[in-house]
Amino acid sequence: MTIILETTGTHLYPGARGTVRDGRPPSQQQRQPTSCLILFTDGTAAAGTLNARDATEWLLAVAPHRTGRGTAIPSRCWIVVFDRTVTPQSLRVRSKCPPA
Repeated sequence: MTIILETTGTHLYPGARGTVRDGRPPSQQQRQPTSCLILFTDGTAAAGTLNARDATEWLLAVAPHRTGRGTAIPSRCWIVVFDRTVTPQSLRVRSKCPPA
């Protein structure tokens, strides 16, 4: 199952917000990577993968993609949190992943 995430901007950055448009983020107990599709406001999309980091945070790995204006965005990893108390569920980017 692919989760569809919709952002409120043309790219991700610390503080960026979005919603879960389709599907449900897996529970923290599920340790399998979950595929997702990230939709941006400029009409572009990028493939991604969600992995549980700890009890409240997720790692969102985003594949390389281009913005609507043609800017190349390299693959990136973000730490995100979900708010499951609202409908639709929301997400917020906390920070870039620390270097491996």
